[in-house]
Amino acid sequence: MQERQDPPLSRTREAETILRDADGYEEGIERIRGALMGDTIREYFAALLDRHGLTVAEAVKRADLDKDFGRQILIGERMARRDYYIRLAIGMGLSFPETQSMLNFVGHGPIYAVRERDAAILYAIQRGYNLMQTQYLLDEHNLPVLGDPDPETGGYSDPLSTHEAEHQVREAQDFGELREEIGDFFMRASVNEYFETMLSARGMSRAQALERAGIKQSIGFQLLNGTRTAKNRDVYVRLALALSLTLDDTQRMLKFLKKGELYPLRERDAALVFCLAHGYSIEETNRLLLDNGLGEL
Repeated sequence: MQERQDPPLSRTREAETILRDADGYEEGIERIRGALMGDTIREYFAALLDRHGLTVAEAVKRADLDKDFGRQILIGERMARRDYYIRLAIGMGLSFPETQSMLNFVGHGPIYAVRERDAAILYAIQRGYNLMQTQYLLDEHNLPVLGDPDPETGGYSDPLSTHEAEHQVREAQDFGELREEIGDFFMRASVNEYFETMLSARGMSRAQALERAGIKQSIGFQLLNGTRTAKNRDVYVRLALALSLTLDDTQRMLKFLKKGELYPLRERDAALVFCLAHGYSIEETNRLLLDNGLGEL
């Protein structure tokens, strides 16, 4: 008879810590199961990545996820909303059967072709669309893109749960870094919601806004979702002009995004203020800038 081996000491202590911190027995057991499940999830995704010849970093990048958040999903340290697993499936180039199997394995509902949004996702996966092509397809048909508010609950994604936040606080060595890390999650959700509200009020899709602004969709979708920030403030000014924002709305947007408001005592900013105040288009704005030797947007 094979001798039973005790679990590693680190696992035992982790379980003890979970039970001490839990408010109730059932909660504690559920957390322990989640911790043990992490090993299985890590093995599952490791096999998938190996089959498709990808590293964790490559899969996360293709799924356009925060590198730490995506890595934690793939190594079983964190569970996520269904949309994020679909993004990973598309990023890894999974087939439709592989995607369905993966969703079932991580405890999420399968893709149902009788639901309009799921039908679009199925269409994209079967045709080998990348993430940006899939997002464009959804946006083009006025369906929430992957990462938008949940179409069933109406809620935005919250990749950082209360329990995970508590764990990060306990493990953090520096409060400043912790504050920045947690703040990033909330900022991304806020930017996503901010632009979603603005576009909805104007009856405009992301694709339409980006086309008017002359911004590449591969970059623009990330800007509007809050997963990427443009270093050049001109990009957001182009968006403001494309959306026909007032000067006040533009200043509020720049302040919200922490890009610095337009300062009319600077010559180029003064020109932009003039154009926004007078409802200029991007073309008209660029013409005025060039005519005055100020450099187009």
